[in-house]
Amino acid sequence: MVKTTFLTVLLASLLATSLVANSAIRTNTSAIKVLIPPSGEKAYKIAGETFADMWEKVTGERPSVSFMEFDEKELPVG
Repeated sequence: MVKTTFLTVLLASLLATSLVANSAIRTNTSAIKVLIPPSGEKAYKIAGETFADMWEKVTGERPSVSFMEFDEKELPVG
C-alpha cells in the first residue's frame, strides 16, 4: 500500500513537472499526452489516469492517456 502510494505520487509529480517545463518553452498549442509504461506496477496506470483527471479539472481539457510501445525509445516532441 505504501509502495503503491509512493509510486503514484512520484509519477504524478514527475509528469506535472515535465508538463509545466514543456509548456513554458512550447510555442504551439498541441494536445497533451500522458504516456505510461506498458509493463510494471499497476500504480503507473492509476497515476496516469489520476493526473489526466486533475489536469482536466484545472484546464478543462482532458489529455489522452496511452501506453508507450515496448520498442519506443524516444518521447514525443513537445
